[in-house]
Amino acid sequence: MANRKIDRPNSLDMPFLCEIAGGSVQLIRARWLVGLLLLAATAIGSNLKGLSLQERPLYLIGAGILLYNAALSFFLQRLNPQDRLACEIRTRNIVLIQVAFDWLSMTAFLHFTGGIRSSAIPLILTHVFITALIMSRWLTFLFIFVDVGTLGGIALLERAHILPHYDMIAAAESAIYTDLLFIVSRLAFVTIIAFVIGFVMTSVMIRHQERDSRTFSLLQAAQTISATLDIQALVDNLTQSITQSLKAHGATVRLIDESTGRLVLESSYGLSEDFLRKSPLELTLRAIETEVLTAPPLVVNECDQDDRIQYHEAVREEGIRSMVTVPLRWLGKPKGILSVYARRPKYFSPANADLVTKIASIASTALENATSYRILQQQDSERARFVRIVTHELRSPVAGAQSLVRTMVRGLVGEFEDRQFELIERVSMRLDQLKSLIDDLLALASGRMEDLTKPFEWIALQPYLQELVDRLQPEAASKQIQLKLDAPTDLLYVQATEEGLARIFDNLLGNALKYTPAGGRVSIVLHEEQGKVEVRVVDTGIGIPLSDQPHIWDEFYRARNVRQAGILGTGLGLSIVKALVDQFGWLITAESKEGEGSTFTLILPADFNSHAPSGRSGGAEKEEAHKTDEC
Repeated sequence: MANRKIDRPNSLDMPFLCEIAGGSVQLIRARWLVGLLLLAATAIGSNLKGLSLQERPLYLIGAGILLYNAALSFFLQRLNPQDRLACEIRTRNIVLIQVAFDWLSMTAFLHFTGGIRSSAIPLILTHVFITALIMSRWLTFLFIFVDVGTLGGIALLERAHILPHYDMIAAAESAIYTDLLFIVSRLAFVTIIAFVIGFVMTSVMIRHQERDSRTFSLLQAAQTISATLDIQALVDNLTQSITQSLKAHGATVRLIDESTGRLVLESSYGLSEDFLRKSPLELTLRAIETEVLTAPPLVVNECDQDDRIQYHEAVREEGIRSMVTVPLRWLGKPKGILSVYARRPKYFSPANADLVTKIASIASTALENATSYRILQQQDSERARFVRIVTHELRSPVAGAQSLVRTMVRGLVGEFEDRQFELIERVSMRLDQLKSLIDDLLALASGRMEDLTKPFEWIALQPYLQELVDRLQPEAASKQIQLKLDAPTDLLYVQATEEGLARIFDNLLGNALKYTPAGGRVSIVLHEEQGKVEVRVVDTGIGIPLSDQPHIWDEFYRARNVRQAGILGTGLGLSIVKALVDQFGWLITAESKEGEGSTFTLILPADFNSHAPSGRSGGAEKEEAHKTDEC
């Protein structure tokens, strides 16, 4: 059971951060057009009769827009999305700077185009619209006050003749800009329209952001929950991810004990041990049976007042005010419940409750898969145990029969006729084949049962492989096969079990020697690159037909050309190799061409540090290297 304190997630969700950055890019692109249009409009308007434009200030405003837009574009391109915190801070700053500079440009433009009488006053509404798209509601309202206040300030300063008043149309010069009623009515109209636009747009954006945030939370939860097939790790990930996604106080998962039928706490997150001890089950059994399991989700808006809560005092002490509970179902039956808790009343809106239900559905599927995987593991372990017991019991009588038959073959019990001797030799060969099958079955069963539990140790590859090559040299020499090891001088260490490593390379080299005709070559090549070591077992043997290559890792499978050649074998060697390679977390590939040979390549994570811990293999060399380094 996991019970950890909540690490509050960052206040800015990644989808919203990306949206702000994307909005900034679009705003910068649009501003290029605005700056160029302002310069062009000033140039064209200055040549039209009846227009009285302040050309120099307007040109300066247009050039200023292009200049600060270029600076903003430069800084936005330098953001590093990998550094989330720095990216968030700089993105927010760039957005504020954009809005502030746009406000300054708009203020100057309104002043030089007529102030309170300017036909460009709709720019304020455009500024509000843009602000509402990329900023929060309170910042949008703040900028509405600033925009309207600025326009009112310009009007009052022009009315007091502190600032000069400019009319774009010379013939339309009038003192109406000094009329206080005109100023107030126009400001009131702009303020009302600006607040309506701001409220509507921020409401739309808030709903949009909440929907994106829920979608993002659902995706994150799905990835986190589905990252493991271990049931305990899965429920721990579930309680943590759903608490952080909803910014809640905590969460629990209770699963039904198959033997007692009771709900048992499997995982919790964010809740105190004292609360979990005092309240083994917050909801009444009736509420769970009649509401959670039949009409989910169950939402409790006031935990300290609701009759469906069993332990009101414990809930109050923990500070829980509201909760939502949904069932976990798999294999067609309810198997448990998921509960999420918050410190505020009425915290779980219908949208949040729906999100909890969807995450619970994903978790139920993951739990069903994990349960099926556990059952398969148990069945596989039981099968391996059965095979091991049976083969172990067969080993002694077969070995005894082998000994007796060999005694007869050596003529120690009298002479036999040729036909009798031929039959006895055939019996001996079959017993050898049966003994080989029993040994392979034992190796396969032992690998599945033991190597997963044995601790890995650091093993130096070169000394181990050299010892193996030396041991197999007599067999290679008897078949006139060249057997060699090609390896770097620096020791390469890998994590494995010695027994597992022996089975892997005994099988690979044994197969290479078995299927390589006289006069051929077998070699082991070690090569390290980028923190990994590559071991290739290369032979010039009979090869594997292309149609058989997809099946070479299957148990008891033997290639067509091997069967035709009458070469004895069990078809379990490569199955044992593949099982052990998967357990060690390595990768193995096979390349072969019939009649030319085969190459089996192992890719292993390795340690090239001479101080790496070591098992028995290579220990003396490493100890000597350690002493040399210390000197």
